[in-house]
Amino acid sequence: MQETTMTLNNLLACKSLRYARIIVLPKDLNVPVTGINIIEATDIEKWAKKGMVLLTSYYALQDLDHAGLNEFFLKLQSIGITCLIVKINRLLKEVPQVFIELCKALDILLIEIPETTKYEEIMVEVLSFILSRREQRLQLYYHLSEISTRMAIEMLSMREILSEFKKMLLFDLSIQNPAGELSVSTNPALANFECFEELPMEHSEYMTVEYKRFRYRCSKNQNEPETSFVHVDLAPVGGDRYVLIVHEEPDRRLDINDIIIVENLVRNVQLELLREYSGKQLKLLNKNALVGDILRGVIKSQDELNTIYQQLELDPNDIVRVMIIDYYPEVQSENLDLFNLRTKIRTSIQNKQTGTVYFIASSYDQFIIPQATIGQNMTAADFQTLVAQHIHDYPEYMRLRFHGGISSFHQLKELPLADLQSKAISRFISNNYPNNYIEEYDNLGIFKLFIGEDDTKLNEHIHPELKNLYENHPDLYETLYVYLSTGSSFARTAEELYLHPKTVKYRIEKIKTLLSLDMENLHDLSILFTSIEILNFQAGISTLNA
Repeated sequence: MQETTMTLNNLLACKSLRYARIIVLPKDLNVPVTGINIIEATDIEKWAKKGMVLLTSYYALQDLDHAGLNEFFLKLQSIGITCLIVKINRLLKEVPQVFIELCKALDILLIEIPETTKYEEIMVEVLSFILSRREQRLQLYYHLSEISTRMAIEMLSMREILSEFKKMLLFDLSIQNPAGELSVSTNPALANFECFEELPMEHSEYMTVEYKRFRYRCSKNQNEPETSFVHVDLAPVGGDRYVLIVHEEPDRRLDINDIIIVENLVRNVQLELLREYSGKQLKLLNKNALVGDILRGVIKSQDELNTIYQQLELDPNDIVRVMIIDYYPEVQSENLDLFNLRTKIRTSIQNKQTGTVYFIASSYDQFIIPQATIGQNMTAADFQTLVAQHIHDYPEYMRLRFHGGISSFHQLKELPLADLQSKAISRFISNNYPNNYIEEYDNLGIFKLFIGEDDTKLNEHIHPELKNLYENHPDLYETLYVYLSTGSSFARTAEELYLHPKTVKYRIEKIKTLLSLDMENLHDLSILFTSIEILNFQAGISTLNA
């Protein structure tokens, strides 16, 4: 491949330097030359750039002592000046020894030119060379743009895109997926490799994304020499991060022309990733719409239903239940994080309950869960723990509440009934229970009577005397609750509340004076139990799925 820019080798071959004499030759003559200028003052840090060649007749440096020259040459090194050309027979008869020593120490090319050589000739030749190479790169860029456009129109696959660019770069290429695996590669043998330390990577003005170079060796063949690869970060697609990997050769690395090719490759790869993602999203949207339709009972034709069941991989004879999880973020700005979190939760539920199909709405997710074998059906408590754990483990702190309802098991054709049942449970919990909670219809007990009612009607079923006891005598209320829960046992109540049995007996007698209800009467006991169940539920104390 042709050199991508001017180098010191090219500089030494310039016709304008045919009468020049090399005083100090650096170790590396492949160092790029980026420009040329004349030293008119010592404040070169204001205008000089890395890779520049500087011309001087010593006029701007004549007042510097030895320490000043040292400082000036260190400035040359820090900027990255590649060459110093000194004109003699004007102020100098020969190049000063201190120049020679400092250029040797700092590995800077030092050239002597006679008085007859004109600065203009050197500058014009150097700049013409650099501009010519820039023009070639511009032509390369336009040529690659045409190729990229053709690839986009032809909609080449990712493997085809990498293969086409491999022909131009002469390097193997791979795509690393979010799991860290090479999902596509022009050389499958490179799938397993050992990555070592990061290596220096020269920055180029043409780089628009982050490039990193690493030393590595193929794991399958330990006899192969170590080489390097360039890791190019791609913009996230659908929350997932992909990486383009350019596998360099032991004796050849990316140059500037290669970078221009890689930049075009990045655009093609990014476009293909977006196209693949859009295709998946379209399929998901279509699938989501189908799930929503069968949940709401929109589809009436049995033939059409059977076709949808087949698409969703549901058996028409399945026995299923429907679960809804409603999410309530406290801060709307957390929507993106909530999207990613909900995705993780849906994936976990699908992994744990085989055959599960889900429906995504703006603020909730619904799941059609086929009946599993005995012992394999997750309980409401299992689902609640799973969701809470995902929220706890999420990398970004999220203030999020959730409620959920799980229907009874129904035949697949009764899906709309299961849908309504799950939503009614979640709505009831949201109206009456202050904490995160998921419950099953079959475990609601007395609360089945209140499904579909608002919280005001629920409060009507609390006996006013018991409500007064709850609000004004919390110690007596707790004693009554434990006393009834332990089968009216003074001893067990005392043990659970760490009280003396006589204290418990005294409290129960006190309660009897505050309540008109008879604790020996079955009807009055049912009123007590119902009132306690509602009060505890509204306080966030539930034993339903305990």
